[in-house]
Amino acid sequence: DVPHLRAIILLLLLGCAHTKEQRVQDREKLRRCSPVLKEILHVQSLRRKNNKRMLLNVDRLSEGMITHKEHETLRDEWTQREGELRRYVTALYDTAHVTDCM
Repeated sequence: DVPHLRAIILLLLLGCAHTKEQRVQDREKLRRCSPVLKEILHVQSLRRKNNKRMLLNVDRLSEGMITHKEHETLRDEWTQREGELRRYVTALYDTAHVTDCM
């Protein structure tokens, strides 16, 4: 029984050492990756808000609250902003992949 207990204790100690090393690596990765991942979340939030505004404008058009011309202007603004945000977040995702953050 004692040799088995020693083997179990040794395995636990080795496992804990690895776990501690892994925790250090995880903390370092979190520190390194947090800025880009937070920015991705921020930009995706902006995109959601932008899309919600556009959906409200579609509703306003269907209810006759805005004209087709006003809707076209708002749609063009939405398209431009969405394109800017999409390009930016794509670059952030690319950075996250290259830096092993995803």
